[in-house]
Amino acid sequence: MKPRLDSRRYHRSPAKAYVDLYWEARGRGMLFERAYCLDVSEGGLRLRLPGGGPPVGTSLNVRIDAFGFAEFGVVRYAHPSGILGVEFRFEGAASEQVDRWRKIVRSLRP
Repeated sequence: MKPRLDSRRYHRSPAKAYVDLYWEARGRGMLFERAYCLDVSEGGLRLRLPGGGPPVGTSLNVRIDAFGFAEFGVVRYAHPSGILGVEFRFEGAASEQVDRWRKIVRSLRP
């Protein structure tokens, strides 16, 4: 069997922090869920949620108090086990915000 090639754009670094997620669900209004961050990359986060969480394609407001960071993202991966992949949008974000996130991610690299 051939080894699987990693097609990710960014290196993932382990991270241990709680993440607050806010999103709007049709007919249910604004929802909140606290997730546990498993790892980070320059493009986003991989999280574990106690519940199912929002479906793929959902726009989120992501706040990570441990890093003093907040950004908008979109759910790119959702597994029934509660693992969620969130990609940051950085659309319209100031370059300082993007640079700040990159510094946070680099500081977590082993």
